[in-house]
Amino acid sequence: MSIEQVKATFHRALEAADQAEMTIRSAREAGTEALTLAGITVHDSQHGAAQKGLRLAGEAVRETELVRRRLQGAKEATERYLGTLG
Repeated sequence: MSIEQVKATFHRALEAADQAEMTIRSAREAGTEALTLAGITVHDSQHGAAQKGLRLAGEAVRETELVRRRLQGAKEATERYLGTLG
């Protein structure tokens, strides 16, 4: 494999990471909206399952931000590596 092929492969990886980042942002928006609606629905509930469900949904939404940050870090590392290749 030549350096140009390696660079092309990493550029495709960057494109895939960009697409993944857009997808995870969309998932975060949808999750945030669902969490808001769920909170409104159960706002007066003292039922343990309802409160647990809201907590777990909130954790899921927060995880999307962690994934987005990891993708961003991977993209930055890949761009630095490509910079060393010239």
